[in-house]
Amino acid sequence: MFNSKNYVNVQSLLDGLCKKNLIDNTQFKRAQQYINEHPSHQQLSLFMWIIIGIGTILATAFFMAGLYWIIDFTSALQTRSLGIIFIGSAIFIAIRYNHASNMIKHNVLLQFSFCLMLLGKVLFITSGEYFETDTWRLTFATIFITAITYPFYKISLDRFLFSFFSLMLLITSIENDPALAISRFWWFDLLFFVQVFAAGTMLLNNKTKPAFIPIIYAMIFIVCYMVLFTEPHILVNTPFFGIYPINSMSITLLIASLALIGTIGLEKDILKTEPMIVAIITTVLLGIFTSPEIMLVLCLLILGYYKHEHLLLLIGFLLLPFFLFLYYYDLKLTLLTKSIVLISSGNLFLLASAYLSYRQLDSDKG
Repeated sequence: MFNSKNYVNVQSLLDGLCKKNLIDNTQFKRAQQYINEHPSHQQLSLFMWIIIGIGTILATAFFMAGLYWIIDFTSALQTRSLGIIFIGSAIFIAIRYNHASNMIKHNVLLQFSFCLMLLGKVLFITSGEYFETDTWRLTFATIFITAITYPFYKISLDRFLFSFFSLMLLITSIENDPALAISRFWWFDLLFFVQVFAAGTMLLNNKTKPAFIPIIYAMIFIVCYMVLFTEPHILVNTPFFGIYPINSMSITLLIASLALIGTIGLEKDILKTEPMIVAIITTVLLGIFTSPEIMLVLCLLILGYYKHEHLLLLIGFLLLPFFLFLYYYDLKLTLLTKSIVLISSGNLFLLASAYLSYRQLDSDKG
Protein backbone atom coordinates (compact mmCIF):
# COMPACT_ATOMS: atom_id res chain seq x y z
CA MET A 1 0.00 0.00 0.00
CA PHE A 2 2.56 2.62 1.10
CA ASN A 3 5.69 1.11 -0.40
CA SER A 4 7.23 3.16 -3.19
CA LYS A 5 9.99 0.74 -4.19
CA ASN A 6 10.45 -0.20 -7.82
CA TYR A 7 9.20 -3.60 -8.98
CA VAL A 8 10.70 -5.68 -11.78
CA ASN A 9 9.35 -8.60 -13.78
CA VAL A 10 10.31 -11.78 -11.92
CA GLN A 11 10.72 -13.86 -15.07
CA SER A 12 13.05 -11.26 -16.61
CA LEU A 13 15.08 -11.21 -13.40
CA LEU A 14 15.45 -15.00 -13.43
CA ASP A 15 16.45 -15.00 -17.08
CA GLY A 16 19.10 -12.38 -16.41
CA LEU A 17 20.49 -14.26 -13.42
CA CYS A 18 20.61 -17.48 -15.41
CA LYS A 19 22.39 -15.86 -18.38
CA LYS A 20 25.06 -14.42 -16.08
CA ASN A 21 25.52 -17.84 -14.42
CA LEU A 22 24.49 -16.47 -11.05
CA ILE A 23 22.05 -19.37 -10.66
CA ASP A 24 22.20 -22.85 -12.18
CA ASN A 25 19.46 -24.63 -14.15
CA THR A 26 18.21 -26.52 -11.11
CA GLN A 27 17.70 -23.31 -9.12
CA PHE A 28 16.11 -21.69 -12.17
CA LYS A 29 13.54 -24.50 -12.52
CA ARG A 30 12.76 -24.46 -8.78
CA ALA A 31 12.20 -20.71 -8.87
CA GLN A 32 9.91 -21.02 -11.90
CA GLN A 33 7.93 -23.77 -10.17
CA TYR A 34 7.52 -21.61 -7.07
CA ILE A 35 6.33 -18.66 -9.19
CA ASN A 36 3.76 -20.83 -10.94
CA GLU A 37 2.48 -22.14 -7.60
CA HIS A 38 2.27 -18.66 -6.06
CA PRO A 39 0.75 -16.31 -8.61
CA SER A 40 1.07 -12.62 -7.80
CA HIS A 41 -1.33 -9.75 -8.33
CA GLN A 42 -0.85 -6.30 -9.71
CA GLN A 43 0.11 -3.83 -6.99
CA LEU A 44 -2.81 -1.48 -6.35
CA SER A 45 -2.05 2.22 -6.37
CA LEU A 46 -2.53 4.44 -3.33
CA PHE A 47 -5.52 6.07 -5.04
CA MET A 48 -7.20 2.67 -5.48
CA TRP A 49 -6.56 1.83 -1.83
CA ILE A 50 -8.22 5.11 -0.82
CA ILE A 51 -11.25 4.29 -3.00
CA ILE A 52 -11.44 0.77 -1.54
CA GLY A 53 -11.15 2.19 1.98
CA ILE A 54 -13.92 4.75 1.48
CA GLY A 55 -16.21 2.16 -0.12
CA THR A 56 -15.53 -0.33 2.66
CA ILE A 57 -16.19 2.21 5.41
CA LEU A 58 -19.50 3.19 3.79
CA ALA A 59 -20.52 -0.44 3.35
CA THR A 60 -19.59 -1.16 6.97
CA ALA A 61 -21.65 1.81 8.18
CA PHE A 62 -24.75 0.60 6.30
CA PHE A 63 -24.20 -2.97 7.51
CA MET A 64 -23.79 -1.71 11.08
CA ALA A 65 -27.04 0.26 10.83
CA GLY A 66 -28.83 -2.88 9.66
CA LEU A 67 -27.45 -4.91 12.55
CA TYR A 68 -28.99 -2.50 15.06
CA TRP A 69 -32.41 -3.84 14.05
CA ILE A 70 -31.35 -7.45 14.63
CA ILE A 71 -28.85 -7.56 17.49
CA ASP A 72 -29.09 -6.40 21.07
CA PHE A 73 -26.02 -4.17 21.35
CA THR A 74 -26.56 -3.71 25.08
CA SER A 75 -25.27 -7.26 25.56
CA ALA A 76 -21.49 -7.00 25.66
CA LEU A 77 -20.99 -10.76 25.32
CA GLN A 78 -23.22 -11.02 22.26
CA THR A 79 -21.67 -8.00 20.57
CA ARG A 80 -18.10 -9.11 21.30
CA SER A 81 -18.82 -12.68 20.12
CA LEU A 82 -20.29 -11.43 16.87
CA GLY A 83 -17.24 -9.21 16.39
CA ILE A 84 -14.91 -12.19 16.86
CA ILE A 85 -16.93 -14.19 14.29
CA PHE A 86 -16.63 -11.38 11.75
CA ILE A 87 -12.90 -11.03 12.41
CA GLY A 88 -12.35 -14.77 12.02
CA SER A 89 -14.35 -14.82 8.78
CA ALA A 90 -12.33 -11.91 7.39
CA ILE A 91 -9.03 -13.65 8.16
CA PHE A 92 -10.29 -16.91 6.61
CA ILE A 93 -11.36 -15.18 3.39
CA ALA A 94 -8.11 -13.21 3.16
CA ILE A 95 -5.97 -16.33 3.59
CA ARG A 96 -8.15 -18.69 1.54
CA TYR A 97 -8.52 -16.44 -1.50
CA ASN A 98 -5.23 -14.57 -1.30
CA HIS A 99 -4.01 -16.25 -4.48
CA ALA A 100 -7.24 -16.18 -6.47
CA SER A 101 -6.35 -16.29 -10.15
CA ASN A 102 -9.08 -13.85 -11.22
CA MET A 103 -8.09 -10.23 -10.48
CA ILE A 104 -11.69 -9.01 -10.19
CA LYS A 105 -12.62 -11.88 -7.88
CA HIS A 106 -9.53 -11.23 -5.79
CA ASN A 107 -10.31 -7.51 -5.31
CA VAL A 108 -14.02 -8.11 -4.57
CA LEU A 109 -13.19 -10.72 -1.94
CA LEU A 110 -10.47 -8.46 -0.57
CA GLN A 111 -12.96 -5.61 -0.10
CA PHE A 112 -15.56 -7.97 1.41
CA SER A 113 -12.94 -9.34 3.79
CA PHE A 114 -11.89 -5.83 4.76
CA CYS A 115 -15.52 -4.90 5.39
CA LEU A 116 -15.95 -7.89 7.71
CA MET A 117 -12.72 -7.09 9.54
CA LEU A 118 -13.67 -3.44 10.01
CA LEU A 119 -17.13 -4.36 11.25
CA GLY A 120 -15.79 -7.07 13.55
CA LYS A 121 -13.22 -4.78 15.14
CA VAL A 122 -15.76 -2.01 15.66
CA LEU A 123 -18.14 -4.45 17.37
CA PHE A 124 -15.38 -5.88 19.54
CA ILE A 125 -14.00 -2.49 20.56
CA THR A 126 -17.33 -0.78 21.27
CA SER A 127 -18.88 -3.69 23.17
CA GLY A 128 -19.46 -3.05 26.85
CA GLU A 129 -20.65 -0.27 29.06
CA TYR A 130 -17.24 1.42 29.11
CA PHE A 131 -17.55 2.61 25.50
CA GLU A 132 -18.68 6.14 26.39
CA THR A 133 -17.18 6.43 29.86
CA ASP A 134 -13.69 4.88 29.96
CA THR A 135 -11.38 5.96 27.14
CA TRP A 136 -8.47 3.96 28.58
CA ARG A 137 -10.36 0.66 28.27
CA LEU A 138 -11.41 1.66 24.76
CA THR A 139 -7.77 2.40 23.95
CA PHE A 140 -6.49 -0.90 25.33
CA ALA A 141 -9.25 -2.81 23.52
CA THR A 142 -8.21 -1.19 20.23
CA ILE A 143 -4.52 -1.87 20.81
CA PHE A 144 -5.28 -5.46 21.83
CA ILE A 145 -7.39 -6.37 18.80
CA THR A 146 -4.97 -4.59 16.46
CA ALA A 147 -1.99 -6.50 17.88
CA ILE A 148 -3.81 -9.84 17.75
CA THR A 149 -4.93 -9.52 14.12
CA TYR A 150 -1.82 -7.78 12.79
CA PRO A 151 0.25 -10.93 12.00
CA PHE A 152 -2.68 -12.81 10.42
CA TYR A 153 -4.58 -10.14 8.49
CA LYS A 154 -2.03 -8.66 6.10
CA ILE A 155 -4.10 -5.91 4.48
CA SER A 156 -1.96 -2.77 4.72
CA LEU A 157 -4.94 -0.42 4.90
CA ASP A 158 -6.37 -2.26 7.90
CA ARG A 159 -3.01 -2.26 9.64
CA PHE A 160 -2.57 1.46 9.02
CA LEU A 161 -6.09 2.51 10.07
CA PHE A 162 -6.17 0.65 13.38
CA SER A 163 -2.57 1.52 14.24
CA PHE A 164 -3.54 5.15 13.66
CA PHE A 165 -6.75 4.80 15.73
CA SER A 166 -4.81 3.13 18.55
CA LEU A 167 -2.34 6.01 18.76
CA MET A 168 -5.11 8.59 18.43
CA LEU A 169 -7.06 7.00 21.28
CA LEU A 170 -3.88 6.92 23.36
CA ILE A 171 -3.48 10.68 22.89
CA THR A 172 -7.17 11.23 23.75
CA SER A 173 -6.87 9.12 26.90
CA ILE A 174 -3.82 11.02 28.11
CA GLU A 175 -5.50 14.35 27.37
CA ASN A 176 -8.76 13.50 29.17
CA ASP A 177 -7.33 11.72 32.21
CA PRO A 178 -7.57 14.00 35.28
CA ALA A 179 -4.87 11.98 37.05
CA LEU A 180 -2.37 13.04 34.36
CA ALA A 181 -3.26 16.75 34.48
CA ILE A 182 0.08 17.73 36.01
CA SER A 183 2.31 15.40 33.97
CA ARG A 184 0.31 15.52 30.72
CA PHE A 185 2.90 17.57 28.86
CA TRP A 186 5.67 15.12 29.77
CA TRP A 187 3.64 12.14 28.58
CA PHE A 188 2.99 13.92 25.28
CA ASP A 189 6.70 14.69 25.01
CA LEU A 190 7.58 11.04 25.58
CA LEU A 191 5.00 9.80 23.07
CA PHE A 192 6.11 12.35 20.48
CA PHE A 193 9.79 11.50 20.97
CA VAL A 194 9.23 7.74 20.70
CA GLN A 195 7.14 8.06 17.53
CA VAL A 196 9.55 10.41 15.75
CA PHE A 197 12.61 8.28 16.38
CA ALA A 198 10.86 4.92 15.93
CA ALA A 199 9.44 5.95 12.55
CA GLY A 200 12.73 7.49 11.42
CA THR A 201 14.83 4.54 12.55
CA MET A 202 12.62 1.97 10.87
CA LEU A 203 12.48 3.93 7.61
CA LEU A 204 16.25 4.37 7.54
CA ASN A 205 16.87 0.70 8.29
CA ASN A 206 16.94 -1.24 5.03
CA LYS A 207 16.18 -4.45 6.93
CA THR A 208 12.78 -3.21 8.11
CA LYS A 209 10.12 -5.65 6.99
CA PRO A 210 7.31 -4.37 4.71
CA ALA A 211 4.80 -5.45 7.37
CA PHE A 212 5.91 -2.52 9.54
CA ILE A 213 5.37 0.14 6.86
CA PRO A 214 1.70 0.77 7.89
CA ILE A 215 2.78 1.34 11.51
CA ILE A 216 5.50 3.74 10.37
CA TYR A 217 3.05 5.84 8.38
CA ALA A 218 0.53 5.73 11.22
CA MET A 219 3.17 7.21 13.53
CA ILE A 220 4.08 9.85 10.93
CA PHE A 221 0.44 10.92 10.61
CA ILE A 222 0.06 11.03 14.39
CA VAL A 223 3.21 13.18 14.65
CA CYS A 224 1.67 15.57 12.11
CA TYR A 225 -1.54 15.61 14.15
CA MET A 226 0.32 16.35 17.40
CA VAL A 227 2.25 19.20 15.81
CA LEU A 228 -0.96 20.68 14.42
CA PHE A 229 -3.48 20.19 17.21
CA THR A 230 -1.72 19.60 20.54
CA GLU A 231 -0.31 22.41 22.62
CA PRO A 232 3.51 22.30 22.66
CA HIS A 233 5.40 22.07 25.93
CA ILE A 234 7.17 25.44 26.21
CA LEU A 235 10.65 24.97 27.65
CA VAL A 236 12.12 28.46 27.17
CA ASN A 237 9.85 31.43 26.60
CA THR A 238 12.29 34.28 26.28
CA PRO A 239 13.27 36.39 23.24
CA PHE A 240 16.95 35.82 24.03
CA PHE A 241 16.79 32.29 22.62
CA GLY A 242 14.79 33.22 19.55
CA ILE A 243 11.61 34.82 18.38
CA TYR A 244 9.58 31.62 18.54
CA PRO A 245 9.42 30.02 22.04
CA ILE A 246 11.64 26.96 22.43
CA ASN A 247 9.42 23.91 22.97
CA SER A 248 9.86 20.18 23.29
CA MET A 249 8.55 19.41 19.78
CA SER A 250 11.05 21.76 18.16
CA ILE A 251 13.91 20.25 20.15
CA THR A 252 12.84 16.69 19.28
CA LEU A 253 12.49 17.48 15.57
CA LEU A 254 15.79 19.39 15.57
CA ILE A 255 17.57 16.37 17.06
CA ALA A 256 15.81 14.11 14.56
CA SER A 257 16.85 16.36 11.65
CA LEU A 258 20.47 16.41 12.79
CA ALA A 259 20.44 12.64 13.31
CA LEU A 260 18.99 12.20 9.82
CA ILE A 261 21.60 14.47 8.23
CA GLY A 262 24.34 12.72 10.21
CA THR A 263 23.14 9.29 9.11
CA ILE A 264 23.10 10.35 5.45
CA GLY A 265 26.52 11.95 5.80
CA LEU A 266 28.08 8.89 7.43
CA GLU A 267 26.53 6.49 4.92
CA LYS A 268 27.80 8.48 1.93
CA ASP A 269 31.04 9.51 3.68
CA ILE A 270 30.33 13.22 3.23
CA LEU A 271 29.67 14.25 6.81
CA LYS A 272 32.71 16.52 7.09
CA THR A 273 32.22 18.21 3.73
CA GLU A 274 31.26 21.87 3.52
CA PRO A 275 27.72 21.28 2.14
CA MET A 276 26.91 19.05 5.10
CA ILE A 277 28.34 21.56 7.55
CA VAL A 278 26.25 24.33 5.98
CA ALA A 279 23.19 22.06 6.16
CA ILE A 280 23.81 21.34 9.84
CA ILE A 281 24.26 25.04 10.72
CA THR A 282 21.12 25.99 8.77
CA THR A 283 19.13 23.25 10.48
CA VAL A 284 20.23 24.38 13.95
CA LEU A 285 19.27 27.98 13.18
CA LEU A 286 15.88 26.86 11.86
CA GLY A 287 15.34 24.79 14.99
CA ILE A 288 16.00 27.83 17.17
CA PHE A 289 14.12 30.51 15.25
CA THR A 290 11.20 28.64 13.66
CA SER A 291 8.26 26.54 14.77
CA PRO A 292 7.95 22.75 15.11
CA GLU A 293 5.75 22.75 12.00
CA ILE A 294 8.64 23.97 9.84
CA MET A 295 11.02 21.42 11.39
CA LEU A 296 8.49 18.64 10.74
CA VAL A 297 8.29 19.58 7.04
CA LEU A 298 12.10 19.63 6.89
CA CYS A 299 12.28 16.11 8.33
CA LEU A 300 9.61 14.81 5.94
CA LEU A 301 11.30 16.30 2.88
CA ILE A 302 14.78 15.07 3.78
CA LEU A 303 13.57 11.59 4.67
CA GLY A 304 11.30 11.35 1.63
CA TYR A 305 14.01 12.50 -0.76
CA TYR A 306 16.66 10.23 0.74
CA LYS A 307 14.49 7.08 0.83
CA HIS A 308 12.58 7.89 -2.39
CA GLU A 309 9.30 7.79 -0.46
CA HIS A 310 6.99 9.79 -2.71
CA LEU A 311 4.19 9.88 -0.16
CA LEU A 312 6.44 11.61 2.39
CA LEU A 313 7.49 14.15 -0.23
CA LEU A 314 3.86 14.76 -1.13
CA ILE A 315 2.88 15.28 2.52
CA GLY A 316 5.83 17.61 3.06
CA PHE A 317 5.12 19.77 -0.01
CA LEU A 318 1.40 19.97 0.83
CA LEU A 319 2.03 20.97 4.44
CA LEU A 320 4.82 23.47 3.71
CA PRO A 321 2.68 26.49 2.60
CA PHE A 322 0.11 25.80 5.32
CA PHE A 323 2.77 25.58 8.04
CA LEU A 324 4.48 28.74 6.76
CA PHE A 325 1.16 30.56 7.10
CA LEU A 326 0.67 29.19 10.65
CA TYR A 327 4.18 30.17 11.63
CA TYR A 328 3.68 33.71 10.36
CA TYR A 329 0.25 33.98 12.02
CA ASP A 330 1.37 32.64 15.42
CA LEU A 331 4.28 35.02 15.86
CA LYS A 332 3.49 37.43 18.71
CA LEU A 333 5.04 40.32 16.86
CA THR A 334 4.03 43.38 14.92
CA LEU A 335 3.45 43.08 11.19
CA LEU A 336 6.71 44.88 10.43
CA THR A 337 8.70 42.56 12.69
CA LYS A 338 6.96 39.51 11.18
CA SER A 339 8.01 40.68 7.74
CA ILE A 340 11.61 41.06 8.93
CA VAL A 341 11.54 37.54 10.36
CA LEU A 342 10.24 35.99 7.14
CA ILE A 343 12.71 37.93 5.01
CA SER A 344 15.54 36.89 7.33
CA SER A 345 14.51 33.23 7.09
CA GLY A 346 14.48 33.42 3.30
CA ASN A 347 17.84 35.20 3.27
CA LEU A 348 19.28 32.42 5.42
CA PHE A 349 18.58 29.88 2.69
CA LEU A 350 19.71 32.28 -0.05
CA LEU A 351 23.02 32.86 1.73
CA ALA A 352 23.52 29.12 2.16
CA SER A 353 22.77 28.54 -1.53
CA ALA A 354 25.04 31.42 -2.59
CA TYR A 355 27.89 30.08 -0.45
CA LEU A 356 27.56 26.61 -1.93
CA SER A 357 27.46 28.07 -5.45
CA TYR A 358 30.51 30.28 -4.74
CA ARG A 359 32.44 27.30 -3.45
CA GLN A 360 31.15 25.19 -6.39
CA LEU A 361 29.76 22.69 -3.90
CA ASP A 362 26.26 22.54 -5.36
CA SER A 363 27.30 20.40 -8.32
CA ASP A 364 27.76 16.65 -8.45
CA LYS A 365 31.48 17.14 -8.77
CA GLY A 366 31.60 19.32 -5.70
